[in-house]
Amino acid sequence: VPNRDVLVSGNLINGHLDSLPGADIHGNCEFVTYRDNRLLAGISFGGDYITIAGNDIRTNAGTEKNGISASELLGPNIVIRDNTITATGALTSGNSAAINFSKNSSSWRYAARSGTLAIRGNTINMASYDGAAVYVRNGQANDMLATSTTMIDLDVSDNLVSGTSASTARTGVEIVGQPTGTADKGFRTVRVAGNTLNNATLSVNAPGARTTVVAENDVLGAAVQGIVYGAAANYHGTYQTEEELVIVKNNRVVRPNSTGIQVVGVDVNRSFVQIRGNHAVSACQGGTTGSNSTDSSLYVADAAVALIEGNTFGKMPNDATGAQTRCIGLNTVTTVFERGNQNVGTVVTNEIASVTDGTYFQAADE
Repeated sequence: VPNRDVLVSGNLINGHLDSLPGADIHGNCEFVTYRDNRLLAGISFGGDYITIAGNDIRTNAGTEKNGISASELLGPNIVIRDNTITATGALTSGNSAAINFSKNSSSWRYAARSGTLAIRGNTINMASYDGAAVYVRNGQANDMLATSTTMIDLDVSDNLVSGTSASTARTGVEIVGQPTGTADKGFRTVRVAGNTLNNATLSVNAPGARTTVVAENDVLGAAVQGIVYGAAANYHGTYQTEEELVIVKNNRVVRPNSTGIQVVGVDVNRSFVQIRGNHAVSACQGGTTGSNSTDSSLYVADAAVALIEGNTFGKMPNDATGAQTRCIGLNTVTTVFERGNQNVGTVVTNEIASVTDGTYFQAADE
C-alpha cells in the first residue's frame, strides 16, 4: 500500500537509544515532504519524489551515524535543500555521512526510474569530526533492478561544509561512480558547483557520466588534494561509446596539503577535459615533493584532449611551508592546448612539466 502526498512540518523528533533515526520514510512512499522540523537523531528515507528542506538536523548516535540517509529508493527524484546538519560524532564507519546516498548499502536496489537528485544550499558543521559530509554513490549492476532504466542527473550545489581543522579523513563532497555494466544505469550528468569547503576535500569520481561539471567551488585548507576528479578507464559503463566531457572551471583552491586540482584516469581515448579560470595556489603544504601528482597546482593524466586556459597557478611569495615545485604537471595526455595561464610565484621554477607522450601546443595569447 503506497503512502503519497504527505507533509511533515514544525515538529521536534528525537530517536532511539539504539541509534535508529527518529524520522523514517519507507520505500513505499512518494511525494513526501519534511520541512522546518528539528530532527535530533537524523532522518532515513526511501521511495521517490521526496523533499527534505529547511530542517535542523543532528547526526544520530550509534555505529552508523547519519544526518540524512537514503535506502529503499524507487527513483532519484529527491530534493535535499537548505538544511542545517551538525555532526555529533565521527562519520567514518562504513555507512556514515552527514548526507548519505549508498555509501555502503544498496540504496538503489529497488530503483526503476530516472530523474534528478538535487542537494543544494545545506550547511554542514563537521566540527573536529572526520568522515564524509556529502556522499553520493550510484548503484552497481546488482544494486539496481535488472530490467530497469535508472539514470541519475546529479546536482550538488551551494552547500557549506566546515571543519575546525584540516584532516586527511574528511571529505566535504564525495561523488563515487561505479561500473554498472549496462548502458541504462548510473550517472547521466554530474554538476558540483558553488560549494564552500573549509578544511575538507572535494572528490568527484563519476565514470560514465556524459558530462561532469565542477565549477565555482571554494576549497580552503584541504589536508590532501583540493579538488580531485578521477575514474578508472574500465569504469566507463554508461556511455561507453560516447565522448566524455569534464569541465573544471572557476574554482578557488588555496593551501591544500597536496595537489591543488587533480584530474586523472578519465579516458585516454574519448575524454575532453576543459580546465579554465581556476585559482589554485600554494599547494603541497604537507611538504610532499618529487612527482607531478603531488607537487603541482594542477595535475592532469590519462586524457585524450586537455584545454588548460586562463588559470592562476603557482606559489605565493609569502608561503614559507609549501613544497610546490611546478604549476602544471601532465602525464599521458594525448593532446594539450595551453594558453593564458599565470604563474604568480617566482619560487616555482618549472612552470609546466613535460608531456610523457602525445602532442603539446601553446597557443598565442589573443
